[in-house]
Amino acid sequence: MSRKRNHRAREVVISIETTGVRPDVDKIVSLSAIELLDREVTVSNFHTLVDPQILISAVATAVHGIDNIQVNGHPVITDVLDELMVFIGEDPIVSHYGWFDISFINAVLLSENRKPIPKHRLIDTLEMAKALFPDTPLSLEALLNRFDITDQPMPPNIRLHDALLMAKIYQCLSSEKLKIGLDD
Repeated sequence: MSRKRNHRAREVVISIETTGVRPDVDKIVSLSAIELLDREVTVSNFHTLVDPQILISAVATAVHGIDNIQVNGHPVITDVLDELMVFIGEDPIVSHYGWFDISFINAVLLSENRKPIPKHRLIDTLEMAKALFPDTPLSLEALLNRFDITDQPMPPNIRLHDALLMAKIYQCLSSEKLKIGLDD
């Protein structure tokens, strides 16, 4: 059951960065989450860099800009997992190519003998975009361009920027669904 604040629907946009693409081998290096109430961004957020306790490859650093020096001294994932899960609660989770993000979080939950996040809680903006715009590029960059999302104010923590942009894309996709009469 999802939480509501002041009778408003709550969703959580998440964005993670990792050392690679395999949750059975690779590790999380950054976690960002932003709260939405009735699809509007609030000031409530969660962010941390995470020490993956393995080397971050040059290839991964080229993708997300996080290197081994930046994560040195930051908490390991098991030290921030409870805080993340409290922030998310039982609310729907919004993410682009969301099963990727959830699979990494679930790998940690399972390694701690905890219940994984079920797939039905995921709102995947990639899947929404596929339904609305088949046969067109659907990367985050392509969707930012499609919806002319530019000049977003940079949050105090730069890593929250991806989650904020994802929230804006989600808002635009939701509006598009309403325009053409798809169930919300």
